[in-house]
Amino acid sequence: MAPSPVRAWYQALRICVELEGARILRFPIAGKKRLAGATPDQLNRIRLMPSGLHWPDMAEHLSIEGILRGDHGQ
Repeated sequence: MAPSPVRAWYQALRICVELEGARILRFPIAGKKRLAGATPDQLNRIRLMPSGLHWPDMAEHLSIEGILRGDHGQ
């Protein structure tokens, strides 16, 4: 089971995710259709879920397991 996110934010064209245990993941929004078309405010409105991240404004959900595998959505 993947660790749960503790916090997440948008910074410099990347999504940053802090996981339990202080590990930080970063991935680019480029090439992710829903994320790349969003405003910085929309990108920062991230809802933390036990298994991943959710952007209500864009109906986008990414699992931590997928992010760890390099699957960052569309």
